[in-house]
Amino acid sequence: MCSSDLGKVPLEHVPIELAAIAERTASDLEAVAAKRGTTIAVEAAPALAMGDEARVGQIARVLVDNAIRHNPEGVAIVVATGADATTAWVEVRDSGPRIADAEVGAIFTRFARGSGAGEGSGLGLAIASELAVRMGGRLLLDQDGTRKAFRLELAADRG
Repeated sequence: MCSSDLGKVPLEHVPIELAAIAERTASDLEAVAAKRGTTIAVEAAPALAMGDEARVGQIARVLVDNAIRHNPEGVAIVVATGADATTAWVEVRDSGPRIADAEVGAIFTRFARGSGAGEGSGLGLAIASELAVRMGGRLLLDQDGTRKAFRLELAADRG
C-alpha cells in the first residue's frame, strides 16, 4: 500500500486492548527474531485505546520488524503497553544502537532509510505514522541516553 492510498483506507475508531495486540505481535514475530538471535519480551499492562485494531496491529508489526531487521544480531526487544487518564500506548524499545541524530528528522518520511537500513522500501515508518495520525494519535521516537523506543500513542478509551 502506497502512503498516498492511506486516506482511502477506512479506519474504525472503537475501543481496543493494546496488550492483546502487543502479545500477538511478539508471538507472530518470535521465530523471525530467533533466527537473528534476538529476543522479544512483552511487558503488557492493561491499555484500552480508541483505534482500529487491524491498523494498530500493522503499526506494532512494523515497529517490531524494524527493531529485528535494523539492529545487530542478538538485540533484546521489549514490547510494552500502558495507559494514563488520556493516552494509551504501545512502545517498542530495543538494546540496539541509537538512530543517528542526522537521520532522526526524516525517519517518518517516505523512502527514508538510515545508514543501517538493510532491506526494505523505507515506507514502513511513514505509513505507520500516517495511520497513527488518522486514528487521532501519533508515532514518536524517544531516544535518551542509551534508550531507543518507538511509541504509538492513541486516545485512551474512557468508556
